[in-house]
Amino acid sequence: MARWPSLTPPAWTRPHRAGLTGTALLPYEQARWEIYLPSYRWVLENRTADLVDELRRLATDRDVVLLDYGKNDDVTDLSKPLSHAGLVRRYAEGRWPALDDLSSGRPG
Repeated sequence: MARWPSLTPPAWTRPHRAGLTGTALLPYEQARWEIYLPSYRWVLENRTADLVDELRRLATDRDVVLLDYGKNDDVTDLSKPLSHAGLVRRYAEGRWPALDDLSSGRPG
């Protein structure tokens, strides 16, 4: 069995396999970038686009509150799970996390 990387994520995480038939285990942050974010964005674009549009419309003239257990929308903060509400907000605002933001020093 593969061993955890030297910088282990929090205990509540599990390793993520690279691909359906892959044997390599991805480090936690890499799995967020390569598996979780693309999958989540696909759902937002292909299954809930009408709901996201409704959130955008509502937010033009009033505050919209998205409730979630946590508030972490920073993909690089591995100390806490990612916030679904935070990711929905970022997507609706056109601020989806991008690796380019990390290399340029811009906050996501």
